[in-house]
Amino acid sequence: MREVVLAGCLVACAHAHGPAPSPLGPAPVVAKAKPTTYTMHRSDCTPASACVVACRNDDAAACTAAAEHEEADGNLSLAASRYALACDQYDAIGCARLASMEERVPSLQATWAEAVAHARIGCDAGVGMACEQVGWAYRSGRGVEEDDDRGTATLGQAIVLYEADCKAGVAEDCDRLGVMLSRGSAVPRDDDRATKLFEESCAKGYKPACADLATHGVASLDKACDTGADACNEVGLRYEFGREVPQDTGAAYKMYQAACDRSDGVGCDNLAYLIEHGLGAKADPSKAADLYQKACDAGASIGCYDLARMYRDGTGRAQSDTAAFDQFTRACGMSPSAEGGSASGRGASSMDGPGCREVADMYQQGRGVKASASKASRLYESACGAGDPVACLSLASLLETGATDLAADVPRALGLYDKACTAGEAEACRHLGDVYAIGDLVTKNDDRADGYYDVGCEKGDDDACRKKSFRHPIGAPTIRIRR
Repeated sequence: MREVVLAGCLVACAHAHGPAPSPLGPAPVVAKAKPTTYTMHRSDCTPASACVVACRNDDAAACTAAAEHEEADGNLSLAASRYALACDQYDAIGCARLASMEERVPSLQATWAEAVAHARIGCDAGVGMACEQVGWAYRSGRGVEEDDDRGTATLGQAIVLYEADCKAGVAEDCDRLGVMLSRGSAVPRDDDRATKLFEESCAKGYKPACADLATHGVASLDKACDTGADACNEVGLRYEFGREVPQDTGAAYKMYQAACDRSDGVGCDNLAYLIEHGLGAKADPSKAADLYQKACDAGASIGCYDLARMYRDGTGRAQSDTAAFDQFTRACGMSPSAEGGSASGRGASSMDGPGCREVADMYQQGRGVKASASKASRLYESACGAGDPVACLSLASLLETGATDLAADVPRALGLYDKACTAGEAEACRHLGDVYAIGDLVTKNDDRADGYYDVGCEKGDDDACRKKSFRHPIGAPTIRIRR
């Protein structure tokens, strides 16, 4: 399974002055006090599932920690939405990581200025990676007016922060400092010290550093896995997607095979994906299904999910809704940090969102199990809470109309549509436009209808574009809902 990055800028750059108001009106007052200035805290929550739970309880640092797990595992949509949530709650590290994604991930469609605005929040709070991003922005003139002197000064600030954080035991910043030293970026090149920093960071469990160590001055890929399966997967992902090395699916295949040979569930799933799609090897759906089974049995929830997908679609396995239901249920209920798998892959840390949503779909449709709207709603709610916007949309649709065993709840449905729209689900934006344009569920409001159609159109919903054009011929103004 490949995660599709959410389209659109997930939070407005006006966050520097506080979170933007919801188009549905002010949020209800809650008892828990929230910060009003950006702070930098690192959460010690573990495993990833604990971070998700803490995030749901308004722990902004835990939201960032949960997002870090998702980003490392390739769940970019969940990572982006959780970083945005953390930034909304004034977590500077969350803003810094969101800025990094906005710069690196084209599908987010963020402008350079938006990325720099979020990076500045992080830099002002003392986040080294944010200062590095701002520094290079000034050097290149991307998102800000070019100013080489200011860029050099800000990069120097990043180095000072990296040095201090590395001494304090922050493995990631040891690695980032090592990367700057290995490239001679704003600091004299020092390969020996870079290697030592990579070794130190890798030994503390920071997986990208293991990959940096494996590819830094190593002539043979055979040495890349010397530090363990995590390094195999990290290097494999770099070769598969051409990150910092030339794209080479054959080399990626070799790395994933080495990880799988070490009984690493995520490595087996990564290998299975290549084999399923004929990347680096001849396509063999049956062999891929066997490897997905091995990944699932080794404790990688993404393996259970992918195996369920093959049963559902009849690819590599005989089509069976019952078997698909069983495997999706395993993916839904499996601990995100289950033993037997590293955390370097396409959703390795947590499939409880997509997995539970698939189980909910099957309950709602009565596929492989007796239909039950109430059970579907509970599972959609779990998946929505885990950061799956499609589940939020499905739950909203279910609650809007209700069912035999589920009472309708229109106010809650509207809130969920708005949540899904904010997270990038264009259909939810368009539906809210319909709701406000028609006025049967809420007071008719043409301005809000226009705003939601506008957002839905920007996110790629053709019907939203058509309805927007029908309501406002070319040249007529529309009221925009800022996202």
